[in-house]
Amino acid sequence: MTLEHKINWSDVKHKYDSPLAFYEQHYSGVTRGVLRYQNFGLYMKLRRDGILAQVPTIKPVESIEDPLKIYHRDYTGMTRSELKKANPALYVRMWRHDVLQEVPLKLGV
Repeated sequence: MTLEHKINWSDVKHKYDSPLAFYEQHYSGVTRGVLRYQNFGLYMKLRRDGILAQVPTIKPVESIEDPLKIYHRDYTGMTRSELKKANPALYVRMWRHDVLQEVPLKLGV
């Protein structure tokens, strides 16, 4: 969110049922740390009202339960070295699940 589009909680609090509703509409998915930086007033209001715990502390990470499925969906055709550069976490996960052999060492092999 840029400064030109920033909406402060104190300016619009009369239009919302709760600060959490305002957060969901304008900052959905923004972590607590980033929210504190972007809109300190809203951060403090959520904290004072005891509902700051409903704001995530980290961004949700894509579940990698089936790394082979993710490879075929997003990285088909990449070699192991290309995959390791593009998504090191997926590469390690595939190695741990013993499915790295499904990724070619070289193109055309």
